[in-house]
Amino acid sequence: MAFSIKKGIQLSKYNLIAVMDTDLTHDPAMLPKMIKLSEKYDLIICSRYCDKGGMDSFPFHYFCSYIFNIFITFFLQTGVKDNLGGYFLIKKKNIKRLINKKIFYGYGDYFLRLIFFLKKKKIKIKEIPTIFKKIKYGLSKSKFIKIFFDYLYEVFKIRLENLR
Repeated sequence: MAFSIKKGIQLSKYNLIAVMDTDLTHDPAMLPKMIKLSEKYDLIICSRYCDKGGMDSFPFHYFCSYIFNIFITFFLQTGVKDNLGGYFLIKKKNIKRLINKKIFYGYGDYFLRLIFFLKKKKIKIKEIPTIFKKIKYGLSKSKFIKIFFDYLYEVFKIRLENLR
C-alpha cells in the first residue's frame, strides 16, 4: 500500500495531494473542508480521535487503536491524535522533499513515519474530526495482531534511530 501512495505522489501534477482509502471508510465529503483548510495548514488529517470524531466499527478495534495512538503520540512526540488514520491532505512541496526518505514501505505504518518526519520539519498540522465508516465493498486485509506488532516495532525503530 505505501509503495502505491509513494508512486501516486511522484506522479501527481497538482499542488495538493489527498490520500484516502478506496473502500469508502473515508468520507469524500470531507475533501472540500480539507482543501479550504490547506490555505492555513500544510497537512490536514481527518481524525477519529478529535472531539466529534469516531468509527462505525467494533468498539474493541476503536478502543485498541485509540490507546495505541496515545502511545504513539507520547513516544514519538507527534502532537497528533490519529497517527494511523491515513486520510489526509498535504501540500506537495512538503511531502516531495521526504519522498526519498525511508517512509513509504509497509502497510499503513508509513503514515506514522510521515507524520514524525513532517513534524520535525515544523510544518503546520491541523486535525479535523471525521467518522471512519464500516467497509462497504470487500473485506479488510488487516490482520489486527500482526499489524499491531509491526507498527509497535516501527515506533520503537523510529524513536531509536532519531534520538538526537
